[in-house]
Amino acid sequence: MSTLKRSVALTATTGLAALSFTLGNPLSASAAPIETQAKQKATKIVALSPFRPSGALKKAWQTDARPRDSASENGLDCSDGSSPAWALNDGMYQCPPSLLGADACWSSPKYVGQLLCLESPWSRSLNHHQVRVLPAKSKALKRPQPLALELTDGSQWLLKTSGTRSGRKDGLLGIYTCVNKVCSEKTTGKNLAVLSAGGHGVNRSKPLWSVRVGEVGDGDVAYPAPKRYKVKKAWFIHNNIK
Repeated sequence: MSTLKRSVALTATTGLAALSFTLGNPLSASAAPIETQAKQKATKIVALSPFRPSGALKKAWQTDARPRDSASENGLDCSDGSSPAWALNDGMYQCPPSLLGADACWSSPKYVGQLLCLESPWSRSLNHHQVRVLPAKSKALKRPQPLALELTDGSQWLLKTSGTRSGRKDGLLGIYTCVNKVCSEKTTGKNLAVLSAGGHGVNRSKPLWSVRVGEVGDGDVAYPAPKRYKVKKAWFIHNNIK
């Protein structure tokens, strides 16, 4: 696997840093059932970067000044934490337990003794945590996994970072859960998920990535074969703090 290469660069309008990377394969954008795919040639990589190089929060972002859970009031012990699998570069944190919402966090010199953690890939809000201990090092994976996806049919999906993943008889597991109306059970009448036989669940063999979407629930049920969709956008997190 080739190393992570950075080809350019930052355009920051609403506090979002849009970077183009090569993650083992060239990146691109697009998504929808393959038979109805748009003409987008590569999956668009969205790199969420709430901070300026100085460590100051960008104007479009906001933070809740209160800890999300009473267990964090005396300071979160993140000594068992790690670099998130969805981080594009070093210096970011994922701290257990996941119920605290500390799965995609930044440490800034402007916020000493604190972690600021992503609320949602589609929001500009950060959760605030007092922190007592951070891991000695936070080194990103060479092949990070998308935190969220948008397919060419408009459906949006969030990586299931904890808990049990729903299955099916063919052994595939639901690795991304639906987060909008396009793929919701109310709309489709089905409990759908982006599926994986192990690993990321995202096929990156071409610039326009693809995934399989199908029903999940009872591991003993032979649900219909999944459909393949193209990935229009993939969300990661990025550390812009110097």
